[in-house]
Amino acid sequence: MTKAYKIILLFLIFCAWPTIARAATLSLVPSTGSHSVGDTFSLTVIVGSADQAMNAASGQISFPADKLVVASVSKDASVISLWVEEPSFSNSDGTVRFEGVVLNPGFIGASGKIITIHFRAKAPGEATIMFTSGSVLANDGQGTNILSEFKKSTFVLKSLSSTAPVEASLSQDEDVDETLSDEGAPIVVSATHPDTSKWYANKNPEFSWKLPNGALEVRTLIGSFPRSVPTISYRPPISSKKVDDLPDGTYYFHLQIRTDEGWGAIAHYRVNIDTTPPKAFTITFPHGNVGAENRPVVLFNTTDDLSGIDYYKVKTGDRDFYTLLPGDIVVSNPHVLPLHTPAVHSIEVLAFDTAGNVSRAQGSFEVVGLKPPQITNVPKELPHGDLLIIEGRTYPNATVVGVLKNAEEEEEEEAKLADGQPTFTNMMGRFTLVWPARLNPGKYTFTAFVVDQNGVTSAETSPIFIHVKSPGVLSFNIFGLQPLLFIGIIVIVLFIVENGMRYVLHRFFGAENKAQKQIECIEQEVNSAMSNMRDEASKGKDINKVSKAAMDSLERMEKILINQDKK
Repeated sequence: MTKAYKIILLFLIFCAWPTIARAATLSLVPSTGSHSVGDTFSLTVIVGSADQAMNAASGQISFPADKLVVASVSKDASVISLWVEEPSFSNSDGTVRFEGVVLNPGFIGASGKIITIHFRAKAPGEATIMFTSGSVLANDGQGTNILSEFKKSTFVLKSLSSTAPVEASLSQDEDVDETLSDEGAPIVVSATHPDTSKWYANKNPEFSWKLPNGALEVRTLIGSFPRSVPTISYRPPISSKKVDDLPDGTYYFHLQIRTDEGWGAIAHYRVNIDTTPPKAFTITFPHGNVGAENRPVVLFNTTDDLSGIDYYKVKTGDRDFYTLLPGDIVVSNPHVLPLHTPAVHSIEVLAFDTAGNVSRAQGSFEVVGLKPPQITNVPKELPHGDLLIIEGRTYPNATVVGVLKNAEEEEEEEAKLADGQPTFTNMMGRFTLVWPARLNPGKYTFTAFVVDQNGVTSAETSPIFIHVKSPGVLSFNIFGLQPLLFIGIIVIVLFIVENGMRYVLHRFFGAENKAQKQIECIEQEVNSAMSNMRDEASKGKDINKVSKAAMDSLERMEKILINQDKK
């Protein structure tokens, strides 16, 4: 019996163990409700983990985008300490997302608030809001998912015509000018609040009407009920009324006129007053307000208790404001800013409610440009006719753009490798840029910048000066020898030839006079050869022509010797 009891006990513990290990829930509170079209209501995302500490939660919530609009998402009083993914929503997709971490020792409890979602009803029907995915991780060092249940919410959204009884305050979006007044009632108009369906930031409404012939008395009343009977009498009758300093809210002006036939039908005129700006809000940067991203992501939202948020206006730096329309107020949040250059930029967001009140939030962000490329090899002097080849290193798999300016003509060219193709760096970030055209003689400055795969651009490098030399005696070489050295060798050769001839004539012919004449002829030829070479070089002639002049001189000296021998 004891053994059987132990087996049964172990079996029960084993069966109960998964329930204990996976006891966390994600709930939407309240679970039910009823709202009229145009109403704003809140839904709180709750995590429950009464038996085990949790340290992370994530989820995606879906809602019918044809019936509901998310006005904003609030993180106030959240148990989440660090947001891995800022709460965001998309009214076009009908989704809300969140992901966050609870720092040690985690959270244990039945009702921990994660976020609050503010919805607005936009169409009648049944709206079910539910989780499509999610997780709750235990603070056990292993990240065990202990989520066991999702809890959804269902709301009934009623059309404006079904909000009876008539003594109840009607929805803020209903036009009641024609539907509330009794048949045959006088027509009431308002110069300050002409549209009964709109909200106005004016707390001093004025009303006027026409008195029929034989009017004896007028009764008026203003209050929060749509079909009250007026009680304040005016005798003689008045044809206009101004009410001063009304608090924010929806009111109904009631008018009744008495003639000889008695009291007529009652007119009811709705007026909506909202002089309070939207709630204060801040601009946050989910990815930080300093970075290389030139289209930063920002997050901002707020709510308005009465008239609701109508639209936002956003401005960065000296640019003009642009508008984010509602209802679609912010179709997706966070919002991606337009393209910005590397610098510190200011940002200003204005939130307008439908009455025209405005709240303002300001901030700043910095786009940190990429570091300029590092040039590792560039010729400071370039012989005319040679290609310009530049080497360097920067970020891997990026594009390097070289900019060459003629310092004398102030003309700018731009090249991205030969034939105008981009210069791509390799996996190590190294690159070689070959200028596509041979450069004319002159002085140039070279700079370069890099563009990464996201389109982020760096600043340019400091200018590097390059001198393309003119063709001439200083612009060529032959057999690897510098021009002056080559000419010097020719002079030495001619000197040796001259003295050799002097020795030969003296040694073998013994004819001083004859030798002297030969030497004089050779000296004249040497001087002539040197003069010709200098002229050719100074005129910028090719080295081959200079060399040819030297060879012609040697041939003439040889002929002199031959002629002298014949004599």
